[in-house]
This record gives sequence, C-alpha cells and structure tokens, in this order.
Amino acid sequence: MIRSPERPYRAGLALVAGVAFLTHAAAADGLFDTVLNGLTGVAGVVLAWRVYATGVVLTPVAVRDIRVLRRPSWPTSEIADVTYGRPGGLWGGQCLMLTLRDGAVVPLLGSRVYAHFPIAAHPRWLAATAATLRDVIR
Repeated sequence: MIRSPERPYRAGLALVAGVAFLTHAAAADGLFDTVLNGLTGVAGVVLAWRVYATGVVLTPVAVRDIRVLRRPSWPTSEIADVTYGRPGGLWGGQCLMLTLRDGAVVPLLGSRVYAHFPIAAHPRWLAATAATLRDVIR
C-alpha cells in the first residue's frame, strides 16, 4: 500500500477535534448538549479513522485509490502511464496521476501531498513513487 507521509497529521487533526467534542459531551449539563457533542465527537473519530485508512493499493490486476468516502479502481491493463501533478479542486496539493489508454487523466487522491514547509520533501517522495509505480505496471 502506498500512503501519503502526511496522512497521520491529517488524521490527527480530526482525532483531536473528535476527542475534544467527546470530552465536552461528558461535561455537558443538558441532554441536548450531551447528545450533540457526543455525536460530533464520534463523527470526528470516525473521520480520523477514514482519513488514516486512505492510500493507493496496487494489485496485479488493478490500482485502487482508497479515499475518505470512495474506493475507485482501474485495471492495470488500462493504465498507460503514471505521473504526478496537481489534481485541482478545493485542497490543492499534488498527487499521483494515472494516464489511461483512452487519454483520460485520473488523480489518485489517496496519495495527495502538499509542498509547504516543513514538508517540502514530500513532492520528491511523490516523484520517486510515481517512477516506481510506472516500472511495476509496465
């Protein structure tokens, strides 16, 4: 499994928020506040678990992109090239990109990294990972 080196940081933020809401639920006075904070806390912990599970899985027959809410996959026979680039969208960053035989370019969002201090080495990791995947798929 290929996992972004930033995955623990993103999951950690959601986990801290979830635990904070669960702590507030334990100290809340009314039933409404207890239930609301408890549900929000559980949602934060579940989100942290889902974020921590993200990544890219390469099997002999397919490449699977494990995202927070979806798990799309593409057969390796349909993949022409593996590169890295900017997928666009709300969060920016860079990720592995699959170029399919029909010309479509598909971002593997489970491998997303950002090129900001102090994690400027992560795009280099992404380039090396793209080269390794390219060699394995061919």
